[in-house]
Amino acid sequence: MYARNRVYTFENFDVDRRNKFAFEAAKEVTNEPGGRFNPLYLYGKRYDGKTHLLKAMERDLREKKPLLDVLYVRGEDFDNDLLSAISSNQYGIGIKLFREKYRNVDVLLVDDIDYFMERRVVLNEFINTFDSLYLQGKQIVFSADRRPTDLGETDKLFRGKLEMGLVIGIRN
Repeated sequence: MYARNRVYTFENFDVDRRNKFAFEAAKEVTNEPGGRFNPLYLYGKRYDGKTHLLKAMERDLREKKPLLDVLYVRGEDFDNDLLSAISSNQYGIGIKLFREKYRNVDVLLVDDIDYFMERRVVLNEFINTFDSLYLQGKQIVFSADRRPTDLGETDKLFRGKLEMGLVIGIRN
């Protein structure tokens, strides 16, 4: 088990040789968001601690850097938010609000990004969100069950974006 309890903090993460590098990279991101580990991509099987690390990063950033706008979201929630925005897009307001929510943050943590990788409309919006944040020097962190090269028919250009930062496999 990756956590000693359900509080997602760095202190409660069980560090060992199989996940130490991911742990240290996550801590580095909280010390220097938008720095050398941008984007950060963590992959591994279920229950290997990816969500724990993302939630610990969120918590640490909110405590140590309260002026930063930090957004943690599951891939499924990103997908649902976009579909809701499209369906309520009267006068372009739904999409505008969606983009304001996701493109005006300092740190975006997306858990289980593989959830929407095969959904072209969602992937295209995510690529644009990624580009917007990255060009502003904002921190982006992803987690997935698979490494970028194993994400199926995902756009090769986007796979390249996922791999241009630090890609770390995590095991428990």
